[in-house]
Amino acid sequence: MTFQLMQNLFDKVGKYFNYKQYSTDTNYDVILHVGEEPNYKKFYAHSATLKIKSKYFESALSKRWINKEDDYYILNIPNISPKVFEIILRFMYTDKILSDKTNPSLLFDVLLAADRLCIDKLIDYTQILLTDPTDFTNFLLDNLLEICNITNLFPHFQILQRHIKVLVRNYPTRIFKSQYFLELPENIIISCLESDNLNLYEINIWNNVLDWGIKQFSRKLNKRMIEDWTMEDFMELEEKLENCIPLIRFHHINSKDFYKAVVPFQPIIPGRIYNNIIKYHLTNEISIPFCSVRRPNLRENEVLLENKTTMFLSFLESGKYVVYLNFYGVGFSQDFSISQSLVIELIELIELHTRCVLPKFFSFSSRIVKPPSFKYITTMTDKGPRYLDGVTKLTYVPGYGNEDNYVKIDDLIQKSSLKLAFLSSMIVDFVWLFTKLPNNRQIILAKDWDENSESQGLSGIPNTNYLIVHAPKAESKFGCFHAKLMLLIFDNWMRVVISSGNLISQDWELCENVVFVQDFPSRDKSKEYNGLPEFAQTINDMLVTMGLKTHIIPRLPEYDYSKAKAVLIPSIPGIYKGMDNIKKFGHGRICKAVRELCGEREEVVQLEVQSSSIGSLNKQFLNEFYRSARGLDPISAQSRPRPKKGEVVPLPPINIVYPSKKVVDESKYNNPAKVSIASTICLSEQAYNKDTFPKEILRNCISKRNGLLMHSKFILAKYQEDLNEVPTDPILGESQENIGGWYYCGSHNFSESALGKITTSRETKQLQIKINNWELGVFLPIYKKKEDYNPSEDHDKRDWFCDHSIPVPYVRPPPPYKSDEMPKLKKKNFLRYIIRDISHYHESSIIDLDLPNNNNLKCFIPLEKDNK
Repeated sequence: MTFQLMQNLFDKVGKYFNYKQYSTDTNYDVILHVGEEPNYKKFYAHSATLKIKSKYFESALSKRWINKEDDYYILNIPNISPKVFEIILRFMYTDKILSDKTNPSLLFDVLLAADRLCIDKLIDYTQILLTDPTDFTNFLLDNLLEICNITNLFPHFQILQRHIKVLVRNYPTRIFKSQYFLELPENIIISCLESDNLNLYEINIWNNVLDWGIKQFSRKLNKRMIEDWTMEDFMELEEKLENCIPLIRFHHINSKDFYKAVVPFQPIIPGRIYNNIIKYHLTNEISIPFCSVRRPNLRENEVLLENKTTMFLSFLESGKYVVYLNFYGVGFSQDFSISQSLVIELIELIELHTRCVLPKFFSFSSRIVKPPSFKYITTMTDKGPRYLDGVTKLTYVPGYGNEDNYVKIDDLIQKSSLKLAFLSSMIVDFVWLFTKLPNNRQIILAKDWDENSESQGLSGIPNTNYLIVHAPKAESKFGCFHAKLMLLIFDNWMRVVISSGNLISQDWELCENVVFVQDFPSRDKSKEYNGLPEFAQTINDMLVTMGLKTHIIPRLPEYDYSKAKAVLIPSIPGIYKGMDNIKKFGHGRICKAVRELCGEREEVVQLEVQSSSIGSLNKQFLNEFYRSARGLDPISAQSRPRPKKGEVVPLPPINIVYPSKKVVDESKYNNPAKVSIASTICLSEQAYNKDTFPKEILRNCISKRNGLLMHSKFILAKYQEDLNEVPTDPILGESQENIGGWYYCGSHNFSESALGKITTSRETKQLQIKINNWELGVFLPIYKKKEDYNPSEDHDKRDWFCDHSIPVPYVRPPPPYKSDEMPKLKKKNFLRYIIRDISHYHESSIIDLDLPNNNNLKCFIPLEKDNK
């Protein structure tokens, strides 16, 4: 359906809304300051209308984010011009776009502003208007480079993306002759080469492609002085033109031109292609797939219409038909029971509205019809939400058990159906990560601050859809960004993943990490919305503190968190005073979770803390943490009575599970000559040798999967049982009386930097908690089962946590170190050692990535160390 037809559908509705009346009505309750001097204007609107039409305003006008002044909401929107905003505001009231066909750049500004304000309907309408072949084709072709950059940055502009592909196929000659040709991305070059409409001599096409490839070099190369080229130059050019060379129709180049312009570049042409072309010129025998001679397209507008809508119908064995419909390049399919006459009526109806004849790729006589080769058809084979109830799993390592019992990062991301993603990690292997993510979707990546970070906040990776977030630095020199969070947006649902693994291959493929994952469906918009619940609000607050106020945050209110299984345990660098603030972060947040879900516990609670890194521990911190683990308010050392002379402060019943040097040295992937998994196992030799370090509570960490090291982090709590007082009618189910313990998993290592240190403020005498790291984990209660009330004879020998489906990766109970064993110690600075040894590189550069389906993809990736 054309834009004009869609516009007409809203004319009848729009007559009931008078924009001028609304914009000057005295009943408005929102004042918007739009633009900046001298291009500034004040607008008036109604909060109800803004919230309904825009997800941005729905979030911005919530009680949490804005306060009223004299009964008016005040909003500043400096990054949108008043002219553009007036068009948008009019649309929100009338569903009509008043466009100026002589000013297409204004429409583009409207499109970008609509994306900032999250007005999905306006985004689609503006794109459809821009794809009108009679009005905006010249504008799109003249500004193709800038438009390609925009569509790469905003992959959800699918209508515009598909139309650009159609333009490229139908106007390749104009694109090849353009001034911006050498700056275009590879996918545009390939689309031009695939077209039969490229009206140039093939030798000129070859020379242009060579010029484009040479332009991608970081250094200057002269095509006419090829004798000065090195073999490395030819190899690099071959890599850059790998996808273009097979599309050159060399047999349409005469022998003279071939000898002068192609033969000198023989090193970059695949041997099979080159030999076949030589054979063709010597014998006139074609042993390669014959390609038609390129010719100009004389009916461009008609082709555009035909490419906008395509339909394919297939009859299935089940007695149903499958219809594949491609509208403006966006494909979808639907299967249904239907008669032959209704199918014909459906086709005629589509043809009537689109004003073009559909290709008839179907037959009623055949039981099964194979679909034609159709580039934009998408299938519904992608898996939908699988973790609606939430689950904790360990990462899959090849060769260690059935993969169905574990989780892979590919299964979590679901690359083919992902729409938008936020990911965070301390360390990122970009080369590996790019193979896991789609290259046509926007990805926001939060990572640790490093020396290459120019500024706090958002920055982009050149020529990609990646935005990088550098969270604010911790004031302490010991702090780091260590939180591992994924927010994966799909159609009608979102997946939240909280793990202990960095975004590097070794954490997801060579060692054990723990993952909590839960899927959340879209919320029912017909029900009253009372703001974000605690689970989503915690995520929202972390993103805002990181400096990310757009992109993913407006999407959070779209989902239903009523079945959130876990309590989130965040840590954000800072000093937080007062008990209310203490209980928002670190082990103070664990204290609150225990109290709310499990109740305060005065009795002995046995704790196990498994950590891949351990900080400088002492009795003060251990006792603070132990109180929090029982739901009791933590108390600082300054507020406790001083111990009497000679009195020994006892250690709480905590076991710290950490691998011995022998376990690490004998692990499968500990290869010091290469990247060593052991780099993530850190306990400072200096901290361990202090007299205050609690050596007696260390226990050995031995994997159940023999030979693997653990980068996971677990805290296990089991309440004391009195087997002599077994109730005759035990309480079962999810009730506080039936809780037998709890567990934590996530990114927190066992240190004060991660979990927080309780002290007393000298100024206010209030308790306060100091946190250095960004961290995130989950807290879940463990409910008793019937067997717990009727213990068997081997009760003491069984792993209680394993019986309750907690995927603990290490052997329990963890054994103490033998007399000749020591924990794995590090002599060097913890953070510097990790970053240097894990990454095994010393600087960053921008290079081209040779990845499937990536078009001129550039990114910051590390260079390997000089072996010298």
